[in-house]
Amino acid sequence: MKIPPFSFFNNCLGALAAMADVLTQNFVEKRWQNGNYNSARTIRFSSLILFWIAPITYRWFLLLEKLKGDASLLPLKRMILDQSLAAPLFTFSFIANLHILEGNSPKDALEKAKRDIIPVWPLVQLINFYLLPLRYRVIFVQFVGLFWNMYLSYATQIETKKTSDPEK
Repeated sequence: MKIPPFSFFNNCLGALAAMADVLTQNFVEKRWQNGNYNSARTIRFSSLILFWIAPITYRWFLLLEKLKGDASLLPLKRMILDQSLAAPLFTFSFIANLHILEGNSPKDALEKAKRDIIPVWPLVQLINFYLLPLRYRVIFVQFVGLFWNMYLSYATQIETKKTSDPEK
């Protein structure tokens, strides 16, 4: 089964990341109403997905597809590998790199990433690997990731907001 070209995924993932941050800033944080929308934050967030996470995720899914074994157990094997190896590594590296792009020192960024990382969604990956053909997997994950990215966008900004707004 063929997977669409890398450029298609890369652009989709970057657009979904930008959308997640825009939605978070405007509907969760209500920045639009106050005129405080931060376009630099959206650019940092979506660029990190576009140039770091998207290329790795694309190749990771191709690698997972090469696993062999009992067809009924392959999705479970893929989910276990994904959630035990890739998800923690990708999430940690994303959070750490985002904090570095925000101007934090690498040491501070690593500490914040350790604090901010939470376990991710094995159920989504089970559905993904059991029910969806390869060509839809990255898009499905990134659609669900829209909401995950909204969480990341919000969670990685909580401390920034607290330190920049001493009254709260």
